[in-house]
Amino acid sequence: MPGDGLGYGLLRFLNGETGPELAALPSPQIGFHYRGRHVAGVREWEPVGGVGGASGPGLDLPHVLDADAVVEDGPEGPRLRLVLNWPAGSLAENEIERLGRGWLDMLSGLAGQADDPSAGGHTASDFDLLDLDQDEIEELEAEFADDL
Repeated sequence: MPGDGLGYGLLRFLNGETGPELAALPSPQIGFHYRGRHVAGVREWEPVGGVGGASGPGLDLPHVLDADAVVEDGPEGPRLRLVLNWPAGSLAENEIERLGRGWLDMLSGLAGQADDPSAGGHTASDFDLLDLDQDEIEELEAEFADDL
């Protein structure tokens, strides 16, 4: 996303031409906030609802579900922590649990792929100094497979 999405707020709330047009579009149902990577146990941020869960009256959330994620570096290595918040009464706990478990399973699968040296291959972005398309890269990989 251009500018890491920072331009949306400017265009939506501070630009007289684009603001009304963006305001007329449907709002996203899920908000995602990546809070970066931090040392475990050092609270450099706090999710909207404190420790996560259904938010009580008076705490307006901009989405049906807000997800805050942070990577925490600990003694066993990095861990991804996800905190989910939602307006009370909008979603059932079991729905949130199922969503969280599905997301965890998907990320575990991706992490497993990343650790597997035989998974995937190179793309043009791996060779930004060369003008190669994907077919050329795959041909080179096949030609030199024994050398890799």
